[in-house]
Amino acid sequence: HNVSILSFSPDDTKLVSVSSDGHNQIICVWMTLNGEWNDAHLHLQTLAGHEKVYFCHFTATNQAHLVSGGSHHVNFWSERHSTLGVSKHSHQDTLSCGVSVHETLITGTKSGALVVWEEQKIVKEVQAHNDGVLSLCACPEGFVSGCCKGVVILWSNTLQKVASFDVAQSSPSSLQSAICSIDITPHLNGSSTMKILVRTRYGEIFEISCLAEQVYLLCTAGCEHVDMNRGVSSVSPCPVRPVIGESI
Repeated sequence: HNVSILSFSPDDTKLVSVSSDGHNQIICVWMTLNGEWNDAHLHLQTLAGHEKVYFCHFTATNQAHLVSGGSHHVNFWSERHSTLGVSKHSHQDTLSCGVSVHETLITGTKSGALVVWEEQKIVKEVQAHNDGVLSLCACPEGFVSGCCKGVVILWSNTLQKVASFDVAQSSPSSLQSAICSIDITPHLNGSSTMKILVRTRYGEIFEISCLAEQVYLLCTAGCEHVDMNRGVSSVSPCPVRPVIGESI
């Protein structure tokens, strides 16, 4: 099966993967008992339908709960008697990414909106970008979003814009500045975001300094040769070893 998504639980004892057998999307929950992941075993598995799943992760407050989303849907999953029960919700837009911030779920749409969910209900929807939101990441202030046009925005928990950075302007030679993944480095006291690391669709790596308000291009090697239909499709840092876990 082609694995498209990997995400660890907040306590690093579970890993969710999403794959496809060509017809169905499959969600698997893997587990470690000793915390070292040398005893990893399949804990739960379920079919997630035919529609493409674009994101899937554990919620921030309950490691027995998952949330996934994709083409016109968001599903809330929970462990029930060794199975995954689901509460299905529809949306008029494609939900391309999601992040849990405390008790709240933030999802990004293909049209550039941010949709806020609380207790599995939509409580707010705002137009955040001029193009599709492709990536979201939690941070001390709230969360960070990135869109197809290379714009990265730092948001507060109340959806107030804290800062905005244009990756495309920082690299005029960029082949494609769509922001496909985001990670952050918080301040040592955990009160603010120091740096934002982003990857574009064609493999460029940028570092954003929130303090200096500067964008630095770190890596361009081989970006023009990336085939988005083959190769590595998902990565997630291993919680117990300084290596990257990857799926092909």
